[in-house]
Amino acid sequence: MGESGEPDGVSDEDMESRFRLLTKRVEADDALMAIVSHDINSAVSSTAGLLALLLGANSDNLTRRQRNIIETLKRSATNQQELIENITTISRLQRGRLKLDLSILETNKLLKDAYEKFRGMADEKKVELVIAEGEGALINADSDLALMALSKIVTNAIWFTPPGDKVELSTKTSGSEAVLVVTDTGAGIEPKRLRDIFDLSKREYTLGARDEKGAGLGLYLARELMKLLVGALEIESKPGKGTSVRMIYPAQGANL
Repeated sequence: MGESGEPDGVSDEDMESRFRLLTKRVEADDALMAIVSHDINSAVSSTAGLLALLLGANSDNLTRRQRNIIETLKRSATNQQELIENITTISRLQRGRLKLDLSILETNKLLKDAYEKFRGMADEKKVELVIAEGEGALINADSDLALMALSKIVTNAIWFTPPGDKVELSTKTSGSEAVLVVTDTGAGIEPKRLRDIFDLSKREYTLGARDEKGAGLGLYLARELMKLLVGALEIESKPGKGTSVRMIYPAQGANL
């Protein structure tokens, strides 16, 4: 007790004032992150668009060396866009700022959406992207976040699959679980790196099939999104053979 007879420590008014101050700081940080990420992404998007125009409109006038330089710059811009999205989404996840809008989704439809989104990227990298529809199921998930999680896995698979090889999207049911599977015939993941793949403190920059540098955040983000969606992520990989990533949701019923 203090000399005045009041309990020592922080009063309710002080606690409330500190909470309001902390809330304002968090909101200010969120606003700053949104502004910075938007501005950087806009600049990178403009660069990527201009490079795409150069490749399209003037492709006949470019030398092979010029084309290679522009293609390298375009891939770099695309990779930067992916990195910005990963960082901002991870930040929102860690702050509890991602809100769920749940609805009943059909797993085969989710695969088709991912296929349509990434077949252009696969064609550009000369990777065969195929969809092998299986027994679909219904899941209760946020459609945007479910597609984002799947997109991170598909992007990663295409990234690490050499030209001429294949990435396959499939779905199946296993008991009370609905499973989406992304399988590639790429380089695979070394056992030590696979053990640490979700540990950000041990994150390493990795090279894609065309020596593009990646920050290695895609699979981590996919796993965190699956946690938010009350699902799970499993990875099996063999060096030199390829990788299979399973997204597991509680099934809500069979596909009609």
